[in-house]
Amino acid sequence: ATETTRLPRVELLPARALAVADMVPQFPTTQSAVVYMEETTATFNALEKAEAAAYAESAFVLTERTETVRKLTSSLPVTDEQLADVPAAEAYINSRLSYDVRRRLDLQILEGDGVAPNLKGTLNVAGIQSQALGTDPVPDAIYKCFDLIRTNGFAEPDVLFINPTDWQPVRLLR
Repeated sequence: ATETTRLPRVELLPARALAVADMVPQFPTTQSAVVYMEETTATFNALEKAEAAAYAESAFVLTERTETVRKLTSSLPVTDEQLADVPAAEAYINSRLSYDVRRRLDLQILEGDGVAPNLKGTLNVAGIQSQALGTDPVPDAIYKCFDLIRTNGFAEPDVLFINPTDWQPVRLLR
């Protein structure tokens, strides 16, 4: 019989592209919590000043915040012998496990409820700018939300996450 050669290629199951985690700053830590300062009040009162007049007074309040570090994991039982049997098996497994963790991270960044061990996703953070759809067409509501971010948050929106099912009718508008 002729010899059969297995190609080194693996046909992967279709999986959604990961995009959310790439838009959020990430950094390593060895701590159990991350402590940071949040500016919770900013009163800007700069004024022109006549000679000998009192300076205008501004106020800035910083509040210490703490977020518990959370862990996302995935594992696959495999032996050293299994890894040695097929070249590139370790790379394949590491790639798939890494994808699995990042897939879950994407979901947690958006929808996590903040109850341990979950992250607190943006949908569950109080005070985030929102815009009701109302009777507006979806593109108008998105624009209005971006405008609120510009005027209330003094930031330029640079990313929009929308479910492909929700985006399709917008994309197909005539």
